[in-house]
Amino acid sequence: MYKFIWILPIFILLNILPRNDSSDWWHLGVSRNYKHILNLPTNSVKNFCKRINFLSEKQKEMCSMNNQFLASISKGIKIGLDECENQFKMSHWNCTPDANTQLLFGSVMERGSREKAYLHAIMSSGIMYSVTKACTSGNLVECGCDHQLSDTRGRFQWGGCSDDVRFGSLFSKNFADSIEDSQTAQGMVNLHNNEVGRRVLKANVETLCKCHGVSGSCTVKICWRKMKPFRVTGEELMRRYAEAVQVRVVEKNGKLKMRMISSNQIVPISSTSGKNIKRKREMRKGLSKKELVYLDESLDYCKSGTEVSGKQCNATSVVPDASSCQNLCCGRGYFKKMRKVEEKCNCKFVWCCKVECEMCSRVKEEYFCK
Repeated sequence: MYKFIWILPIFILLNILPRNDSSDWWHLGVSRNYKHILNLPTNSVKNFCKRINFLSEKQKEMCSMNNQFLASISKGIKIGLDECENQFKMSHWNCTPDANTQLLFGSVMERGSREKAYLHAIMSSGIMYSVTKACTSGNLVECGCDHQLSDTRGRFQWGGCSDDVRFGSLFSKNFADSIEDSQTAQGMVNLHNNEVGRRVLKANVETLCKCHGVSGSCTVKICWRKMKPFRVTGEELMRRYAEAVQVRVVEKNGKLKMRMISSNQIVPISSTSGKNIKRKREMRKGLSKKELVYLDESLDYCKSGTEVSGKQCNATSVVPDASSCQNLCCGRGYFKKMRKVEEKCNCKFVWCCKVECEMCSRVKEEYFCK
């Protein structure tokens, strides 16, 4: 009786949302749902999955396969949501979801914009990342360490526990893609962008090695494959967002195909590394499987009445990039605040083997839109 009551809030939320959009399942990663899912009793997970109305039948089946799959899926979506917010925090659209609406991102999801393209890519890669991590940590009996590694030709030995990105990618593909309709223009574009997200994550797997031997010699070199922090994937997808290609879907010989719309548009954005990204897409033929695609131009956030008051902006930018006060504040002006911050300083290396720093205070200038 009591168990039913404490899971009731999320049970109601997940059942009142009709399946009108292929992104409804992203609600599984919203903070309040995410916390409930992590605390679900083990014996209630399978029934819980079967009752989520906005999942496809295949998604319900995959969710029910293992008690840990639902948690991994929810974690993956949460990772994607958090990274999207981080990447767009200095933009007009800041990727903040509204958990009280069916469409988490409102009007952005009503058009096939480049923002929607980024969302699909980051969610797909987020699930892949989370499930792969669960495999490595031993939380899923269906997978474990990756043993299908290439021949090293005697240069080193594979050891440790390599991340099984193959399993993570396949799971993400089967789960995220199963709710898309490939016979519609938007469905085709969503499937393409889902795969871009997975490809970017695959490309961000590195080989780490450790030497073993007398006195630090490298008599034996043991290596393993590990995914880089998810922030790397988020930033790479942000670069692809800047270079996203507008397409139209046409029918040829009874099949739908995507065709590029010619454009040399320059899209300025700001990455979380603080560097402005400006890319010019040259006129060319063919569409790469590595680039994000979109159907519709983005909203004009200044004209659409987007709230910019209080957004932090960059007043020192010499060009009108996405984070500049000139651009971000929509011409409504900005003001300066002085803030005292504590930072590490006078760092030095101490043998052996650490870095020691002092803490210094300074006054930092920050600018915000009116």
